[in-house]
Amino acid sequence: MKRSKFILFLISCSFSAIGQSVHLCEGNTQHRFSVVPSNSANTFSWDFVNDTSALFVGDTDKMFVFVEFQKSGVYRLRFSETNSQGCVGDVEMDIVVHPIPIPSFSYDALCVDIPIYFENTSTHNSTISTLEWNVNGTLDTSFHQEIIFNNPGLYPLSLYVEDEWGCEGTYSEIVQINSNPTASFYYEPLEPSTLDPFIQFKNFSTTNVQTFWSFGDGNTSTEWEPFHDYDEPLWFDVNLVIEDLNGCKDSVTNSLFIKSDLLFHVPDVFTPNGDRKNDVFGPSGYEMDRWQSYQLKIYTGWGELIFETNDVDTFWEGQTFSGIDATTDTYLWSIRVQSETGKQTHHTGTVTLLK
Repeated sequence: MKRSKFILFLISCSFSAIGQSVHLCEGNTQHRFSVVPSNSANTFSWDFVNDTSALFVGDTDKMFVFVEFQKSGVYRLRFSETNSQGCVGDVEMDIVVHPIPIPSFSYDALCVDIPIYFENTSTHNSTISTLEWNVNGTLDTSFHQEIIFNNPGLYPLSLYVEDEWGCEGTYSEIVQINSNPTASFYYEPLEPSTLDPFIQFKNFSTTNVQTFWSFGDGNTSTEWEPFHDYDEPLWFDVNLVIEDLNGCKDSVTNSLFIKSDLLFHVPDVFTPNGDRKNDVFGPSGYEMDRWQSYQLKIYTGWGELIFETNDVDTFWEGQTFSGIDATTDTYLWSIRVQSETGKQTHHTGTVTLLK
């Protein structure tokens, strides 16, 4: 209980004075005030100069009085003393009742092994002089807290705040730290290619979670087990993020490779006779313009090289290097290709030249 004392000396028939100022805290409701009068035989009275919500507890005609302050504010308490000759003296005291600070904090997901940011959201009207966190018995005076819990479970957490007037408050909470879910997936087919680029992803993650897929080509999905069709042969990093009902997350990234199937056709026979029908020989097929390198060679049955090109748009017209028409015969061809993914392949066969 807060005690405050006035000192009053009645030296004339009319006297008044202002006593000291007192600072109190809201919530500590009952306070005792007393005086040292000029004569204990005089008559005493207490009242408030301003109209307030303060309440006197008990008698107000003694050298002391009890007061309850029901809310914060500024009060002026007056003590009056009257002697036997009717002379009155009084003294006044300013009483400031400060609102107590209200500690509070907020946080997001409570998960193991990740930094959890506890934001100090306390409210206060005066300057904070003391701030103290108690995290499972460990004290810290930082304004905010960032904590990593390595194990799931229940942990006591409290925040103590005291302002410059000694007004204080504490907020406590038991926080539950949750285990993280586990993200896991694979895909089918295991060796996708440009001939079979339609992928189904199989999700083996913890159930009852939200999912977010990023397929590595700018496309996404929130389905549990999505399908996805890739447009080109490349490496793609597929990322899966899951989040459970507690806001705890996990993620996993797997890389998949869409291999390039060389889709081209080489005829068995061609007739370079100038009728514009099957007059040239060479491969034709799918996305050949995307190959990194290309080489076509034509050999006689004796192994003599008679034609060569590195241009996929250049075909053999049935002539040798010297421009002489090749005779009707069966010839050997060799094609070397480096696909857009860098894969090198070598293909061979025969072609019959007819006149």
